[in-house]
Amino acid sequence: MGRRLKIGIWVTWLIAFLTIIPLIYHFEPPQFHYPVYSMVGMSILMILSSLSSFRVKGINIILLDAISFATLLMFGLLINIVIVQLGILTYILSKRMSKKEFYRIPLNSIIFLLVCLVSGLVYDAIGGETGIIKNWTTLNFGQALIYYVTSFLTNHLCIYLYRKWILKANMKFIEQDTFWEVLIVVLQFPLSIILCLMYGFIGMLSIVIISVPLVSLSVIVRLINEAYNNNRFLQQISRLGQKLSEQLSVDHIRKTYFKTIFDIFPVDFVYLVTYENPNQPKLDYVMNRSQELLFPKKFNGLEDVSYLAYKQGKSQQGKIKWNKRHFLDDYTDWKVKYYLITPVIRDQQVIGVFTGISEVPFPSFRQWKTGADIICSIYGTALENALNFEKTKQESIRCPLTNLYNYRYFMSILDDQFRNNNKEHTPFSLIMIDIDDFKAINDTYGHENGNVVLKGIAKVLESLVGKKGIVARYGGEEFIILLFDDDKKECASMAETIRHHIASEDFMIYNEEDELHVIKLTVSIGFATAPSHGEDAPTLIRNADRAMYLGAKQKGKNRVAQYIG
Repeated sequence: MGRRLKIGIWVTWLIAFLTIIPLIYHFEPPQFHYPVYSMVGMSILMILSSLSSFRVKGINIILLDAISFATLLMFGLLINIVIVQLGILTYILSKRMSKKEFYRIPLNSIIFLLVCLVSGLVYDAIGGETGIIKNWTTLNFGQALIYYVTSFLTNHLCIYLYRKWILKANMKFIEQDTFWEVLIVVLQFPLSIILCLMYGFIGMLSIVIISVPLVSLSVIVRLINEAYNNNRFLQQISRLGQKLSEQLSVDHIRKTYFKTIFDIFPVDFVYLVTYENPNQPKLDYVMNRSQELLFPKKFNGLEDVSYLAYKQGKSQQGKIKWNKRHFLDDYTDWKVKYYLITPVIRDQQVIGVFTGISEVPFPSFRQWKTGADIICSIYGTALENALNFEKTKQESIRCPLTNLYNYRYFMSILDDQFRNNNKEHTPFSLIMIDIDDFKAINDTYGHENGNVVLKGIAKVLESLVGKKGIVARYGGEEFIILLFDDDKKECASMAETIRHHIASEDFMIYNEEDELHVIKLTVSIGFATAPSHGEDAPTLIRNADRAMYLGAKQKGKNRVAQYIG
């Protein structure tokens, strides 16, 4: 909600009270059929009712109508409005609100002012009377029912218009939750009648008698609701744990966690700090409730609140005071930030800390702490599984000596390239490379130095090819390169660059005296371009290999040859 709209709500509230209250006082002055302490007693009952609110099916239930109708009958419209306003103010202030939500105070005040005003005037218009009620015959139940219907419809209409016009919510006037709202109103109707009659007979004692079942009902429903919420909370955690366990990519695990966590925890920001180097914690990921990634310019991990969980290895809750700098200050104007920090533990070591930041205090630390501990434990296990999977995958597709792709993986990529090329019809090229006189290097300097040479050649090839293609070890001293979008001319240029670079490179090995020794190398290169030089993987490789041996090796080595078919 925009700032102008919030200011408009406050201004509307002020104007409404400055105009409506004096008019009511003039046309409907307060009625004092009961002592002043009776108003105090009803006010206490109203406050007690507001503090005893509970939720059913996601709907906040406050038993205001029962007490509101009783105060109307006993004291008139003006006192009724004052006591209801006291109740709704108590209810709102009992809830944890951020500074941005303060507009809810005047908003709810206006709504209940309209509800009391409209229902009270309708009750008066149909001949409803107020005063001392001491038996059933002096109360018109039809008029009381009309009051309740008017009160419900006015309240429902105000909320509907607010959500429809101001919040722009897509909703109907009558929805599934409407049934529960009607049911609550129906249950309050006899309660208000009984309250009026009891007060007429036994006075202040009726407030005590009514408050006992009121508080008892609230406690019972709250316990039931808490059990329901805890069960729902654990189900959400279980679903998140299942999603994390199904992921085999570290990046996917992290994204799944951050996209789901806001549905479970009442946080506005979540970030992950990793501790690969304990002396230099790294801010790995930051996201707000709108699921926008944030990229703070400054972060000091050793001074951040997350470091507490790293040092102590357990979840903690607290608040960051206004005079302590935090990197999220660039994104909020909050004076106080509340945090929930939870360590991620793998192999009995803290590898990271998840931090949730909120503008308002967390309602139940024990619940959130337990949930956060479970999720972070699952996260650590899922992360370990993903790392093991990625390690196994890399070992299966990489050459253990050069860390280049192996022949089997390269062939799968090349086959995919041919399948895609059938649709796109763009040329791509293959380069075969063989180290000249590599056997002499092994015989002269030993196989260990031969391996050093192979690793050196691999690094040169990867640096030159980059993202233009992939490099693989074909076998022995041979390498193979796939250039995704290069035609014959571009491939010839790349091949010549590789040949010249390797011929100019100084390769460092150890001689027999275990001293560093510089050697020079050359390579023979052959290349072929699809689809003109081959319409399948085996044909293209065979032709590039033929160009390397017939066109480069047999014609003097240290040269580049193109397949000519």
